[in-house]
Amino acid sequence: MADKIVIDASVALKWQFKDELETEQALQMMKDFVDGKTELISPALFPY
Repeated sequence: MADKIVIDASVALKWQFKDELETEQALQMMKDFVDGKTELISPALFPY
């Protein structure tokens, strides 16, 4: 079973802007999601 991680807009900003703090951790979260190791959960308004 994959770990579940709740994310917010600050994580998405780190995916786009490499000068943000803790960008490496956010990119690792995305990689783990793509690899099926984690499930990312976000608020319903996240796409906006």
